[in-house]
Amino acid sequence: MGYKDLDNIDKRILIEFYKDGTQNPFQLSTKIKKDNGNFMSHVAIGKRIRKLKEENILKIQGNINFSTLKLKVAIFFVEFKDYNFSLEFLEKHTNCPRIFFISKMTGEFHLLLGIIGKNLKDLNGFINSCFLTDSDPIKKSSIIFSSENIKPNFISINLFDRNLINSICEKKCSNCVSHQKELCNGCFFFN
Repeated sequence: MGYKDLDNIDKRILIEFYKDGTQNPFQLSTKIKKDNGNFMSHVAIGKRIRKLKEENILKIQGNINFSTLKLKVAIFFVEFKDYNFSLEFLEKHTNCPRIFFISKMTGEFHLLLGIIGKNLKDLNGFINSCFLTDSDPIKKSSIIFSSENIKPNFISINLFDRNLINSICEKKCSNCVSHQKELCNGCFFFN
């Protein structure tokens, strides 16, 4: 199923979940109408929701407002000397709890990463210790620190799952110079 395959009902369901992801099919049945003007039944809406989930179009989850939590964001652009290292980099960092998005790019840089931290010092320390210390394969990088988040208000990020953090980088922080010099608090700071 692609974008063109979504009909008006699917789109309306997605709009309603964007507004409030806690709504159930019964609540949506008072808001979503068929083409003939009649409201859809909660059973029909439930089937549509299941299909959108099965097609990997919709995932209902708890997102956090990082502005309210006073967290800061950095956008990190990376160009690699070797394309194969970009694949290695992706494998190594895709599950990092501080990275809330990664996009492959065409043009000057290969990857674009969205990184979250407690403050700018923390972000800078994290980027330097986790990415730039192993910079030989990196040809060029650029970092932009965000001063204020406007949109989106809520993002999907798993900052507080100690099991996830332990499995990824526990040993890395204990051997990290930035962490030892207290330039980076490490991911454990979020627990």
